[in-house]
Amino acid sequence: MEIRYPLTREDVSHASRASSSSWWSRFLCVLLLAVMFLVGIILINLEYVLAGWIWLAVSAMIGIVV
Repeated sequence: MEIRYPLTREDVSHASRASSSSWWSRFLCVLLLAVMFLVGIILINLEYVLAGWIWLAVSAMIGIVV
């Protein structure tokens, strides 16, 4: 037995609303990225250049992935 169900635009709309994140989680993600960016800048200014660039690269990669 095979059951087929055609996907409608309304189904896609409901799925996108269910999977979208709330404004609170977006705010926390932006806050995390901003703090990581600032830590990278501070590390560079304290002459921990390699560690600072690694922090900046990690924050950029997380931002791109998100």
